[in-house]
Amino acid sequence: MFKNIVLWTILLFSQFLLAEESPKSVLPLHLEQGWKFCPVQNYQPNVDVDVLDCQPITLPAGWESVYPGYDGYALIYTQFTLPKSVEKEPLGIYISKIRDADKTYINNQLIGETGEFPPEFDKAVLYSRLYAIPKETLKFGQENTIHFWIYNDARPGGLTQSVPVIDTHHQLLDNFYTNNYRALAFILVLAIFGLLHFVYYLFNRLSSENLYYSLFLFVWSVYLYTYSDLAIASDLPMSLLFRTNVALFFAIFSLLPLFIFKFFQQPLPLFLKLLIGLSAALIPICFLLPEDRLLYYPLEVIEVLTLPALIPIYWLLIKVVKAKMAYARLMTLVLVLYTTLGSVDIFLDFVQSEALNRVFLYGPWALLVLSFVLTLIVAHKNLVYYRDATWDRLTATLRFNEFSDRLEQELLRADRANKPMVIIMIDLDNFKYINDHYGHMQGDKVLQLVSQSLRGQLRHFDLLGRYGGDEFCVAATLEHEQEIKGFVNRLHKNINQQTFKKKGQIEHIEATFGATIRKANETISAKSLIEKADTLLIKAKASDKGTVMW
Repeated sequence: MFKNIVLWTILLFSQFLLAEESPKSVLPLHLEQGWKFCPVQNYQPNVDVDVLDCQPITLPAGWESVYPGYDGYALIYTQFTLPKSVEKEPLGIYISKIRDADKTYINNQLIGETGEFPPEFDKAVLYSRLYAIPKETLKFGQENTIHFWIYNDARPGGLTQSVPVIDTHHQLLDNFYTNNYRALAFILVLAIFGLLHFVYYLFNRLSSENLYYSLFLFVWSVYLYTYSDLAIASDLPMSLLFRTNVALFFAIFSLLPLFIFKFFQQPLPLFLKLLIGLSAALIPICFLLPEDRLLYYPLEVIEVLTLPALIPIYWLLIKVVKAKMAYARLMTLVLVLYTTLGSVDIFLDFVQSEALNRVFLYGPWALLVLSFVLTLIVAHKNLVYYRDATWDRLTATLRFNEFSDRLEQELLRADRANKPMVIIMIDLDNFKYINDHYGHMQGDKVLQLVSQSLRGQLRHFDLLGRYGGDEFCVAATLEHEQEIKGFVNRLHKNINQQTFKKKGQIEHIEATFGATIRKANETISAKSLIEKADTLLIKAKASDKGTVMW
């Protein structure tokens, strides 16, 4: 018994020791302790740090936390130890953004660099770093020193978002790609929404809100691309990407109010016109300024003006909600969400708060919601436009133009079936009397009653349209002329049997028909058939009201 206890104790202890030495127990290694910041006059990779004026610094933080107002070169370093248990693992180091350009050394060996130091300064402020660590640079079981040589020309410099992390290279790659896949997903979804709204605009050139919103989404897509690590693979100069990023911010600032005011068909206030003009004018200036750091001045001006720019936008939203305009409440909800989160992004960029650091923007999340909602709204508006252009709302019958277009197709179908077709023009007798004596609302009810009566006698593929006023038109393909005559007489009789009660009196509805038969494969257009039936209707109204004239 005692022997078994001893054996189990040894076994458990050995597993504990193995667990202590496993790579999973020591990785990832977050380099949080022992950091020092050293301002230097120029880049000196072999400098002895003991001769530098170095001060302790707690990361993540801009180096202004220990040296206020400092711009230029700096060396940030610390020491770390890796156990021999990870010696066989391919390792790497990840840093979530360094401001601005860097050269990273471990044990005095360069393992990676992003951007360029002066005189050919290439500003790499927007991007993360992922460097593989060659095995020969590391001392396992001993102290290693990591040096970040950094050049920053404006705003907080250094490692401002997170501490460096050492982990297996494949794990860091997985995390790196996951972040970039998310950015790519945002970019693609926004671009697809943008393309969809541009197509809407092409089909309806009067809907300029669709044009502005499609441009807004396209600009956002490119903005996210320049902001994400995906842009590094483009091999474009990072300073150019930075300038493009700022220019796109100005474009986003300009397009949003244009879209909102166009959506609600309201004129832009003068104040917003001036702000949009200023922001648009700054776009080319982004590429003309001699130094990258100068871009922060116009950028901060626009960031400061964001709040006053929101005032007329929110005032508009209050007005349209009070006026109960179509889609006002829903649009207001998502626009407030977007402008709030977008303002948070702008605020965090303006104050450069170390306590509120984040890896990704908040605005795109609300932008996805806005895009989804707006796409549904536009789809609904297009459905309403189509329905109004196709159907008469009062009687639920085809509008005359749609009736004519469909009649052309129905003629072809009748020819293929080798069957005759009848076209009927219908006019309600004494309809003016009904409107004058019982009111137009009662007249509308009579029109609805007649259309329901006609639909009840027609097949689903027969055509029923409203010619205008109190006139209707019908087209139907039947087997032969005798069946057609019975069909027309049945429609006529059915309408004449309709009554309504008003002011204690029962009134009868009567109608006059003009009907013409088109034989199979007869050469005559839809327009000519309608004109022929209409001529017969006019003759019947003049000489024999309340009958069917052939």
